[in-house]
Amino acid sequence: MPIARDNSSSGSGSGTSFTKAFTCAGANRLVFVALESGNSFATGVTYDGVAMTFIDSQIFGGHHWELWYLIAPSTTTNANIVASYGATSQSYIDMEVSSYTGVNQSMTYIGGGATDNFTHTNGGSPLTTNITTKADNSWTFLFGADVTSGTPPTASTGSNQVTTASDGAAVYDSNAALSPAGSWGMTLTFATTIYTIMASFSPAVAASTNTEWSHPTNQPSSHWNQNIGFA
Repeated sequence: MPIARDNSSSGSGSGTSFTKAFTCAGANRLVFVALESGNSFATGVTYDGVAMTFIDSQIFGGHHWELWYLIAPSTTTNANIVASYGATSQSYIDMEVSSYTGVNQSMTYIGGGATDNFTHTNGGSPLTTNITTKADNSWTFLFGADVTSGTPPTASTGSNQVTTASDGAAVYDSNAALSPAGSWGMTLTFATTIYTIMASFSPAVAASTNTEWSHPTNQPSSHWNQNIGFA
């Protein structure tokens, strides 16, 4: 089952938390939540009450960018995504959400057994963020923000814009399976300087098939039974 984009949306607010309704559907699901806030990083993010996992963050001046994910999010219609900031009120909170199907349900970004990679960078236009995918037919995802112009970066080579926030940030994906596994880049153009967070995500592992043969001792080989089992 190849990876495919399922749904995407964005919203904004302020205060000590922000809640957004979102719906995931399909099999082998993954959801990314990208956040930009004005005063501090989130203390936690939940999807339909389930804690999401932090991937990476960037900071410049009063801008705080971070990326979170959850494998197998619920298919509840209009599930609440809640970003919490403890007691620190935020002058603004932007949330961008994108979900996918056909994703490896055992994927992880942590430790020596990590199935996928993440990275971040910053610089002038045009800027290419590179990552090494670990599996054939993976996709890439990128959160990018122009820190001064307020205009989202323009997608270029290897990038497809998915959503746009209100203050010059947007999320992008490869919009295609990347083959073979190896180094892949996503390029953006923009007015001043941007900061990016990028992650790869691998496709669901296909079920293997096993063929077992039984050879009853009282029958000739021409009458062997074939039993097909699925792992």
